[in-house]
Amino acid sequence: MSVKLCAIGAGHHASRNLYPCFSQLRNALIAANADLDLEKARMLAARHGIPASYSDYPEMLEREKPDGVIVCVGADFHAKAAMELLPRGFHLFTEKPPAVDAAQARLVRETWQHTGRICMTGFKKRFAPAYAKAKAIIDDDRFGSPAVLNIGRTAGNFPNRGNFLSECLLESGIHVVDLAQWLFGRVRRVAAFRGAPANYAINFDFVNGAVGTLTLTDRLDYERGWEEVTAIGSTGVCVQVDNSVEMIAFEKKVPFAAHKPNFVAGSSHSSVEMGFVGELQAFVDAIADGTAPVSGIDSSAHTMEILEAVERSALLGEMMEIPE
Repeated sequence: MSVKLCAIGAGHHASRNLYPCFSQLRNALIAANADLDLEKARMLAARHGIPASYSDYPEMLEREKPDGVIVCVGADFHAKAAMELLPRGFHLFTEKPPAVDAAQARLVRETWQHTGRICMTGFKKRFAPAYAKAKAIIDDDRFGSPAVLNIGRTAGNFPNRGNFLSECLLESGIHVVDLAQWLFGRVRRVAAFRGAPANYAINFDFVNGAVGTLTLTDRLDYERGWEEVTAIGSTGVCVQVDNSVEMIAFEKKVPFAAHKPNFVAGSSHSSVEMGFVGELQAFVDAIADGTAPVSGIDSSAHTMEILEAVERSALLGEMMEIPE
């Protein structure tokens, strides 16, 4: 039996990254989409074989009665849609970020706790094969306990007007902040530093005793950004992931695991390697199986709390603790 879904939003990110994944999903039926721009919704629906389009999403949900809803509009609407639709019995997938700030994310989490529905945030990197394999190694006894995590990232120019959260982290930077807590566990304290013109260094103190750093810069002029992650365990095992798609693991300088997609030969698909297909399939599977998704609101709300602590630390020049 197929899981029936409806999609809200037909903007740039949705049309470029999410809609092309719909045909690759197993046991899923995309029944309709909605956008304030009805023509845009209809154009995307025709391109991807979606039977119906609406300009009014409440009308769509009333008529189609889907099992779950995919929302890709904006942070504030993501949160408001969750608080509206979860109590009505709909399972929900929203793109990142799940809210505009930590306080709003906590409201979404409280709503979710009282509904028993699935509330999932689209942190795609958790579902990218390279990171999924890295996470499996980190969780294995061979890795030991998490010790050190280093993340370097750039994604174009970051304005330096003082709003660290919205200009840098709440957009593309949120993915690597989420990676830190997903790979190594909940964060207890952060210390953030900002340099001119737009360079940032963040130190993480994890609950399990591990430490980590995240550096962000606009000095590397790569069109699609650059990202490098290194995780070291207490046994000396080292796992490295480059640009979200290539992974290699070493033990005493000897490689023992790797992941490298072959795009040239056509044996790999960017939507799979970047995690877009995986996150949507995980949503479908969670609805079908009644299981909790890897990227539920409880975890993504913690990511928002980390962001809030990072911004306050950068502005005040103090270490910030994150409440449990």
